[in-house]
Amino acid sequence: MTPRIGKYEVHSEIGHGAFGRVFRAYDPVTRRNVAIKVLIAENDPDVLARFFLEVQATAKLKHKNIVTIYDFNETPPYIVMEFVEGESLQQVITHHATLSLLEKVRILSQAAEGLACAHKNGIVHRDIKPANIMVLPSCDVKIMDFGIARVSGQTEARRTRQGDLVGTILYISPERIRGVEADACSDIFSFGVVGCELITGKHPFEGEHLAAVAYKIAQEEVPPLYRLVPECPEALDLVIQRAIAKYPEDRYQSMEEILFDLKPVLLELAQQQATSVMREVQGLIDSGQFIKAHDRVRSVLELDPTNREARRVHDSLQKDQRRRQVRTKVDTLLQEGEAQLGQRQFNQAIQSFEFAWRLDTSDTHINDLLGQAKAALEANRQASRLLSEARREML
Repeated sequence: MTPRIGKYEVHSEIGHGAFGRVFRAYDPVTRRNVAIKVLIAENDPDVLARFFLEVQATAKLKHKNIVTIYDFNETPPYIVMEFVEGESLQQVITHHATLSLLEKVRILSQAAEGLACAHKNGIVHRDIKPANIMVLPSCDVKIMDFGIARVSGQTEARRTRQGDLVGTILYISPERIRGVEADACSDIFSFGVVGCELITGKHPFEGEHLAAVAYKIAQEEVPPLYRLVPECPEALDLVIQRAIAKYPEDRYQSMEEILFDLKPVLLELAQQQATSVMREVQGLIDSGQFIKAHDRVRSVLELDPTNREARRVHDSLQKDQRRRQVRTKVDTLLQEGEAQLGQRQFNQAIQSFEFAWRLDTSDTHINDLLGQAKAALEANRQASRLLSEARREML
């Protein structure tokens, strides 16, 4: 018998964390796969309070870059969430996925949009790290696990004891190491660390033990990203450096500011990639691979809709494609017409040639065949009349 959690059919366990286990399940009512997070320490009032804080915090966040909450249950306590196919950003980084710099910045930009929504609703994530950012096969991004989030201004819901460092030390901000309570600027620091690691493939504050990591976070500056990634634009480096400034007042004060500065970086990288792909397009055209060239030039226009050369090539390829399609249809009609003519199906042959002529009025060969078919039809009719007259004279 299939195990169940409430009405949901449990298929497999897909993960576990500090507060719960996560299962892949099926909702027989909506007929969709879901993820169910079940509380582990349900008798611990502190953990239980955090658990329902996650429900309250995340359920009101409706954003394409945040995992959606569908349902929850108090006894036993569990949350039903959107099931997300893909890999965590931690897996992407660990596997050294061959992402372009543009794709990496797009991932960061989407994560920034999700966090901007959370902060706008007064919610601090408090545990931003690659493991809590899911990357879908489409490269869309979903932020997960608001399990230790805090609703700003609700002091009664602040369940973390003073001095506790909840979250992963590698991504925690300097002020939190000093015991200051988390806020949006703390999330911004964590976001900057994630960005640095994603772009360079190397964590900026790695150490042999927690004390060494904490010291680096609090004291050591991160060198310019272009030392490890020469193609990294200076503007992108400045965004990351400002996000991971040691003091909150030196950082961005909102995710909206980060998004504003990332926008021109995305545009520049998109234009650079578009230029690179256009060189590939010309090679495909020269080798006669027109369909592939058309697909690639469309990707250029998705990257840079204002690229005039790409638009010209796109329109030219479309025109050539329509011409080839018309030619294929004309050739088919001519073959059918000639076969019908050979079988003395004159009316059908005339119809085939006329259809072909409408498609390509510049082809004189079609006009010649049409003339032959009409002449053959007239000759056949004349012969039929003569035959009929001869038969009448014989009576």
